[in-house]
Amino acid sequence: MNNLEGVSFLPTSTFMIFERSLVALAVIHEQHRSNRNW
Repeated sequence: MNNLEGVSFLPTSTFMIFERSLVALAVIHEQHRSNRNW
C-alpha cells in the first residue's frame, strides 16, 4: 500500500511543478507585453 501511494503521489507533484512553471511563464510573458506597451 505504501509503494502504491508513493507511485500515485509522484505524478501529482510533477504535474503541480509543471503547472506552476507554466503559470510563472505566463506571468513573465504578460509582464513582457505590458512593458513593451509602456
